[in-house]
Amino acid sequence: MPNMTRRALMKSLAGAAILALTLFAGGCVEQEIIGGVPRKEGTPTIISLAPSATEVVGKTLNNGSLVGRTADCNFPMNLRASVVTNGIAPDFEKITELQPSFVIYDAALIGEQQAAKIKELGFETIAYDPNNLEEYRAQAFQVAKAIGGELNVSEYLDKVDERIEAGRAALETAGNKPRIALLIGAGGSYLGAGQESLWADLVKRIGGETLPVKGTAYMPVSLEGLVAFNPGVILTGKEQGAGILADPQLASIEAVRTRRVYEIEEDILVRRGGRMEMMAEAISTALIKAARGS
Repeated sequence: MPNMTRRALMKSLAGAAILALTLFAGGCVEQEIIGGVPRKEGTPTIISLAPSATEVVGKTLNNGSLVGRTADCNFPMNLRASVVTNGIAPDFEKITELQPSFVIYDAALIGEQQAAKIKELGFETIAYDPNNLEEYRAQAFQVAKAIGGELNVSEYLDKVDERIEAGRAALETAGNKPRIALLIGAGGSYLGAGQESLWADLVKRIGGETLPVKGTAYMPVSLEGLVAFNPGVILTGKEQGAGILADPQLASIEAVRTRRVYEIEEDILVRRGGRMEMMAEAISTALIKAARGS
């Protein structure tokens, strides 16, 4: 959602608040709903079966709404919600005990049958599976709307846009379009961000060129394909950079020869969560260094 749209949202919310005060002062007791579906009364509760979505819930500054999570949900750090999974499979008994207002699931992690089972139990569901920046904005707002965190998420998305715009402007000044590989793995076995993924979309919006690998997730990358792409910079997970630099099969790659292999926390690298501004910053910094030959 563009900045103007989010600003319009905030103005409309402010206008709605003024209208509500006016009606109250005038003694009007009827509630008129104009557009959309009203939020449920009371404090809504959420179970998140997607670590990425759990991070977005944290961006609403309303962690208390989260009553259930996966064992892999580790950000924000102060999560106190119960684990409601057996491995990666939902524990339907625990979910039923918690009686959430909403269950968020990652369509890339939870199968259709499991999602259907949650719906059969009578719980409202939110599918979270953004594969580009527009979908990310829309789905982050959908999660935030469920617990009343629209304004907080709007401010967060503004920060993401600012990081992207700053990176793009700096790269245009450098006058170059570097190739970057977002890579995880070691020992000759690597996965790279697919062309149709949210991460690749970030790279393109900032002004870089990403691996020509099809897919919406991190996909297997052949050594031959990686060498042929010859990225000028590689962004990888913590404690993986040394292995990439030491891999003799990658010795001819520009990023390896110039030692432009940079690390970031792997959860930030592979999740589509609430730290996307940090991912945009890391991509921008890596691309700018490659463009300037530094």
